[in-house]
Amino acid sequence: MSLESKNVVVFAATGSIGGVTAKHLAAQGAHVFVSGRDDAALKELVEDIAGAGGQATAAVVDAIDEVAVTAYLDGVAGAGRIDGVFNAVGATPEQLGYPAVSTELDLDTFFRPLHLILGSTFLTSRVAAKHMAAQGGGSIVTLSASAGPTCRGWPR
Repeated sequence: MSLESKNVVVFAATGSIGGVTAKHLAAQGAHVFVSGRDDAALKELVEDIAGAGGQATAAVVDAIDEVAVTAYLDGVAGAGRIDGVFNAVGATPEQLGYPAVSTELDLDTFFRPLHLILGSTFLTSRVAAKHMAAQGGGSIVTLSASAGPTCRGWPR
C-alpha cells in the first residue's frame, strides 16, 4: 500500500513503537508529522526518516495538553490534510504506579493511566476527527496495551 501524498500524525513518536511506526509510514510515502515531549529525540527521528528518503516534520507536543493538541492538529490541517493519526502514548508500569497493592493505592495513582493513556487518546482523536469530518475522511489508530502481565502476583 502506498501512502504517497498522505499526511499522518504520530503522537509519542519518540517511544519505540511510535518511532518504528513513523519510520514505516514514511517509508511507505507518507509525510509524517511526529510529536512527543523530547525535542532532541524528535530531531534525531526526523534525521533518520530523511536519511532513509522520507519526509517528516517534528513538534514538541504534550498529548494530554488540550490546548497544545488542538493548536498542533489545527496547524497540521492548515498546511494540508490529516489523513491519519496514530496515538502511541503510554508509559512504563513504574511511571504509571504499577505494580501496586490496591489496598495501598491512592486515587491519583489509580487514575494516572486513565489520565495519560485514555486522556491522550480522547484528546488526539477528538481534535483529529473534527478535521477529518470536515475533509471527508481519515483514519485514527490507537495503541492499546496492558501492564497486567508485569504486575506482582499475576500469572506469567
